[in-house]
Amino acid sequence: MTHLSGHIHVRRSPQDVFDFLADEQNEPSYNPRMTQVVKTTDGPIGLGSRFTCVLVSGHRRVPMETEYTHFDRPRMLASRTRGAHRDVVARIAFESEAGGTHLWWSEDVNPTGVLRFMGPAVRLRGRRQDRALWTRLKSHLEHADAPASAP
Repeated sequence: MTHLSGHIHVRRSPQDVFDFLADEQNEPSYNPRMTQVVKTTDGPIGLGSRFTCVLVSGHRRVPMETEYTHFDRPRMLASRTRGAHRDVVARIAFESEAGGTHLWWSEDVNPTGVLRFMGPAVRLRGRRQDRALWTRLKSHLEHADAPASAP
């Protein structure tokens, strides 16, 4: 298992940041590897909401399913994502801070199949990808007219 974590400050309110991230369908706007996201449960976004996603890895399209396991607006969002080569348990905490939101993330990545033998490579690549992803999210929310989607 690989543990990834970090934090970043975003100049938007915790409610805006939480709502934007909670709508997984927003991810393609800041994650170029995420090509498709569809909400597969009825009703408003909340605890138990599920999304099917397609991520590009190399030249492959990798389908995944994400389910929210904790939903405490605007303080904490947690999920479990299952895909062909990894299971990920993720937690995101949001704290109001002068001028915006301090966001902490933590992910436990459990590579499966052939990837389970590549722990150090998965960890190194995961850290780089995580930092780039959260930096793009910050830039997107701070500089674009990125309205927060209401769950």
